[in-house]
Amino acid sequence: MDCREPSIEEVAYHEAGHAVAHFVNRVRFVEIRIVLANEELGRVVVAAPPKWYRPDIDSSESSPNYLRSRFFMERLVIGSMAGHIAQHRYAQRPPELETYRYDLEASFADVCRWVGSDHAAEAYLKFLWEMARDLVDMDVYWAAIKAVAAALLERKTIKYRDASKLIREAMVR
Repeated sequence: MDCREPSIEEVAYHEAGHAVAHFVNRVRFVEIRIVLANEELGRVVVAAPPKWYRPDIDSSESSPNYLRSRFFMERLVIGSMAGHIAQHRYAQRPPELETYRYDLEASFADVCRWVGSDHAAEAYLKFLWEMARDLVDMDVYWAAIKAVAAALLERKTIKYRDASKLIREAMVR
């Protein structure tokens, strides 16, 4: 299999998938970008997590914030995985591993904080993957992903305020 760079359209759908999943799951982001100057092809800049989110401390079941923090981690991971799934759906072929390796590694690291073994982490990731796939496959969210991708292709950078407006408008059509 030849490694190939994804098209700019694929990158736009990838980043739009992240952004819509984050929006739906109430994970705030600052902006969405495609065509970056460095090695990255695109990025959703996620806002700083809430002050109460401290996975280094809250991954213990005895922590008072355990469930709240674990749920937030799940929403982050679903948003991370949704980019790959949206790109795949748009392109009708799986993206090259290198285009989403960072997303997978970050998701695995996040999940590993909360479970006891690699085997459990893999099972948990599969569950979150299916949650992300369900989100991307819902017509209402796919319409929002398409709207954000189209805007990204036109503007290259979209701030949260504009993205949230685009997503809301696409979801009510």
